[in-house]
Amino acid sequence: MLGFGPCHHMEDVNSNPEHRNLIRAAGRGEPVDWDVVYAGYKSAVDWPTAYFWRELAEYFPDAKLILTIRNAEDWYRSARATIFNTMGETSDPQSFGRAVIERKFSAVVSTTKPMPSKCSKPTTPK
Repeated sequence: MLGFGPCHHMEDVNSNPEHRNLIRAAGRGEPVDWDVVYAGYKSAVDWPTAYFWRELAEYFPDAKLILTIRNAEDWYRSARATIFNTMGETSDPQSFGRAVIERKFSAVVSTTKPMPSKCSKPTTPK
């Protein structure tokens, strides 16, 4: 923990209708007042901040960014066990996250098919 709180997280978007609408607008390419989205926060992690990191870095030029790189198979395994499980027929069809994931990852995302075999078990580094 870096100690910079409160920290903006996707749960904040889910619990705040105004934030949810602003993020959806940003996902459609509409201008967004990032000051409104991040008002009262001193840091941000995860989704949707990670998706908009380039826009946010430009908007908040003095902000410090920490980029983490993750093995693609590990990320897919984690996303399949968590995020992708929220994308079923009962999920919000207007969800920004659902729209982005379905658009960007439609070739690999399936809520009905098992993970590809190459992602089904952890790999051991050589």
